[in-house]
Amino acid sequence: MRIMIKGGVWKNTEDEILKAAVMKYGKNQWARISSLLVRKSAKQCKARWYEWLDPSIKKEMEEKQMR
Repeated sequence: MRIMIKGGVWKNTEDEILKAAVMKYGKNQWARISSLLVRKSAKQCKARWYEWLDPSIKKEMEEKQMR
């Protein structure tokens, strides 16, 4: 039996799908969002959002640089 592991490098198209899905479904529907991304799990989608794509990240970084 072969086990499929989801993952790999995030592509720009996957980032765009993730952004649109978060805007549509919100930040509590990771299983639903991951169903739109065949190669990614709910956990991976959540991590990608909070570590890289969440717009508040950029705002926090800019505020730290201004201090």
